[in-house]
Amino acid sequence: MSAYSAVYALHKVRKEAITRLPTGLRTNHTAILGATTLEFGLYYGQTFRWALENATGWMVGVVAKVMKEPEVDNFIGVNKKLLESYALTFPLVKGEVQYKLASL
Repeated sequence: MSAYSAVYALHKVRKEAITRLPTGLRTNHTAILGATTLEFGLYYGQTFRWALENATGWMVGVVAKVMKEPEVDNFIGVNKKLLESYALTFPLVKGEVQYKLASL
C-alpha cells in the first residue's frame, strides 16, 4: 500500500467513525477514536469502543505489544497507535497495560 493510499484509507476510516456518532459528539476526539474500526486482529471490523467494552483483556495485551513495537508508518501501524491512544485515555486500562508491561 502506497503512502497516499494509506492516508486515504485512514481518512476514510475516520470519516466513517464520525458518521456513526450523534451530532453532538462529532468533534469529540475520544468519541471519534471509540467509533474507529479495528483494521487488524481477532476483532477486525469492530470499533475500538466495542473492543474496550467486550474484549478488555485482548485490548490490554494488544496495547502492551504495540507500545513495545517500533513505530510503523503504514495503515495498520497507525490504526494500532490510534487504538493505543484511545485505550490509554482510560485510567483503569492504562493501569492494566502498565501492569502487563511490568510482568513481561
